[in-house]
Amino acid sequence: MSSNDLTTLKTERTLTLLYPGFPILIEDDYYGRLPDTYNRPCAKHSLLSLSMALVVSIPEEHVTPESFSSLYMLVKSSIAIVEAANIHSLEVVQSRLLLCLFEVGHAIEPAAFMSLGTTARAAAAIGLNQKLDNAGSPSDEACSMREVGLRVWWGIVMVDRWYTLERGNGPCATQDLGAPQELPRDGSIGDHKVVVPFFLVGNKLTIKMLSQTQSLPLSTPSSVRVGPFARQAQVSHVLDILLMHLRDQNLTQRFDADSADQIAKTLTSFSMLLPEETPKPWPRYCGAIGMCYSALMTLHESRPKNGLSIEFNRSDAPESLKSALARIRRVSTKFNGFIEHVDCEAISPFPPQSITKAAVIHYRLWSETSDVSHIESADSLLIMTRHFSKRWMNAAKHVARLEEVRRTYVPPGYSSPGP
Repeated sequence: MSSNDLTTLKTERTLTLLYPGFPILIEDDYYGRLPDTYNRPCAKHSLLSLSMALVVSIPEEHVTPESFSSLYMLVKSSIAIVEAANIHSLEVVQSRLLLCLFEVGHAIEPAAFMSLGTTARAAAAIGLNQKLDNAGSPSDEACSMREVGLRVWWGIVMVDRWYTLERGNGPCATQDLGAPQELPRDGSIGDHKVVVPFFLVGNKLTIKMLSQTQSLPLSTPSSVRVGPFARQAQVSHVLDILLMHLRDQNLTQRFDADSADQIAKTLTSFSMLLPEETPKPWPRYCGAIGMCYSALMTLHESRPKNGLSIEFNRSDAPESLKSALARIRRVSTKFNGFIEHVDCEAISPFPPQSITKAAVIHYRLWSETSDVSHIESADSLLIMTRHFSKRWMNAAKHVARLEEVRRTYVPPGYSSPGP
C-alpha cells in the first residue's frame, strides 16, 4: 500500500471517528475537493489531509511520543511553511485544531499550550470568532461556510477551556477573543422539522424539535433536544463560568458558596441529562460527560475541607459529592461492561481527568473508612482509565498516577472483592 493510500484510509477514518462528537469537518466538502488534489495540489487541503491522518494515529503499547515523530513533525513543519507563505484559511485553522487535539490528547507539552494560543489567534485572524450572521438562505453556500466556521470556533473554545481546567492555572487562550453565543448545528440531526423522543431523567417525553436551520442561543433550555456537539458547547460554557469562579476565589481568597452551589447544580443537571439523551452515549456524549465530571471534581476540590469522609456523608443531594461519585461509578460500570462494543478509537480525550480525580477520592475514602465499596469503585475507574490509555497517552499518565495512589493507600497484594 502506498503512502497516499494509507493517508486516504486514515482521513476516511478521521471523518468516521471524529464527526459524531466533534464535527469540525464537512465530509461532502472534503471529498468534493479530494479528486483535484492529485492533479492540482493545494497546500491547505494537503495540510488538512495530513492533520486528519495524524489525529487518528494511536500509540502502540509501551511507546513514547517519539513514535509519532515522523508524521507529527511533518504536520508541524507544514503548518509553519503554510504560515510563512501567508496562507490563512478555514482549512488551515481546522488543521491547527486537529493538531491541538492530538497534542492535548497525547500530553505533548509545552507544544499543546503553545499550539492552542496560535490556533485561537489564527481563527480570530480570519474572523471565526465573530458573531454568526444569520442573513441569507440556510441553503446558501456562504451561510453554510459560516456555520462550519462557528463549529470550528466552538471546537477551539471547547478544547481550550477543558485544557485550561486540566492544567489548573492561567487564562484561556480564547478568553479575550469572544465567546460564541449561538449553539452550533449538529450534523447528526437533520435540517428539517421532526418529532423525536426526548429522554429527561426518567421521564420519556415526545417533543417537536426546532428546525436546525434556525440558530439556537447558548441559553437554549435542556427541554429542547439538540445534538451532542451543541450540548458539549453548553457544558463548555459552564466550564467557563467555573474557571471565572476559581479565578475570583484565588484573587479574593474567599469561597463563594452560593456561586459554587449554582455551578454544581447546573453541571449535575447536564451529567444526569446526557446519558439519557442517547441509547449509545459512548462516544457521542463522551466528551461532554467528561467535561461535566472534570468540572464537578474540580469544584469539589476548591471547597473548604472539613475532612473527606465528613464531606462525603454531608449530603445526598444530586449535586453532592456522594451523588456525583455514584453517577461516575455507574458510568464506569456500564462502560467497562460494554467495552467490547465501544470503538475506543472514537473516544474523546476529555474524560480521563475526571475519572482519575474520582478514583483518587475513592482510594482516600477507603483508607479512612475501610468501606470496600470505595476500593471497588476506585478499581473500576482505574480499569476505565486503562481503556482510555489505549487511545490517548494523556490517559496513560493518569493511569500511572492512579497506580501510584493505589500503592499509597492499598496494602500490597490486596485486591478488591468486586469485579
